[in-house]
Amino acid sequence: MRDTLLALTTPTTVLALVLGTLLAGLFHCLTVTKGSRLLVTWTVGVAGFGLGVVLSQFLGIKFVSIGPTDLVIPTISSIIAMVVARLIKL
Repeated sequence: MRDTLLALTTPTTVLALVLGTLLAGLFHCLTVTKGSRLLVTWTVGVAGFGLGVVLSQFLGIKFVSIGPTDLVIPTISSIIAMVVARLIKL
């Protein structure tokens, strides 16, 4: 549990925000949605990436990582979250 909490330190949080923002922007451009949906896409993308970071730390799975942050599981969870949000039209 302590390792999971240490994974959410400031550099990891900043990295999660930056990568979540990049993924949300890319998803927004590829799906050609309205500009008003950008805030929803960004929020869901960053939240999905953050949950993916916690999930990968909890399960102890690391494929490709930058520091203590795994990139594969959070990226997949962010994309899944944005697709689900788009499908249910949040």
